[in-house]
Amino acid sequence: MEKIEKKYKDSLRSIASMFLLCVCLLLGVRSCELVKEASQSTIDLLKLQQDKLELKKTIDDKGREISNIQVVVLEKDNKIQEQLKEIKKLKSLDVKVILDTKTIYDTLTIALHDTTIISKTDTIKYQKFNFNDDWLVIKGKIDNSKLIFDSLQVNNKYKIEIGDERVGLFKKEKKVYVINENPHTSTNDLQSFVLNDKKKWYQKDVWKIAGASLLTYFIVKP
Repeated sequence: MEKIEKKYKDSLRSIASMFLLCVCLLLGVRSCELVKEASQSTIDLLKLQQDKLELKKTIDDKGREISNIQVVVLEKDNKIQEQLKEIKKLKSLDVKVILDTKTIYDTLTIALHDTTIISKTDTIKYQKFNFNDDWLVIKGKIDNSKLIFDSLQVNNKYKIEIGDERVGLFKKEKKVYVINENPHTSTNDLQSFVLNDKKKWYQKDVWKIAGASLLTYFIVKP
């Protein structure tokens, strides 16, 4: 009787082990398929979504340009992060903003100042110039019909805000806003990606595989 019972338990253990091993394999295969699908579609998805989005600009009462565009919201995935993440030190990527700007001064008047340097052998005459405001610093000189910049510095300050904006009675869109504090700076292009990890930790395939493997180990353990 004991032999029959032992044989019966061994059979159940073998069936359970095979079942759990199949579950592990299926989860592993499915996980690989999802990664592959994400890898193939990521670039096309990003391009398509960005092409449909329109960059909008307004000028506030302080003369600052405020640009906004709809955020591309993606489900967090290793392959998607690999495509977007450039900073290797980051363990994971949550938000990426790509900003392209230009700074133009339409008219700039700079006064010239005569300067003379007298040495034992020669007398050098040239004109110096400098311009300085909150956003632009230029220093240089004109020597023998040459314009020489000693320094050229353009300052800017950006404020970036990302959040939900109501666009209808029951509809909201995630938007990114960029404020250019420099009134001479304009945004050429703006892209923003938010990676959401909607799954709970216990819903992820890696934990399912680990749990199934651990359970299999205890079942087959003598």
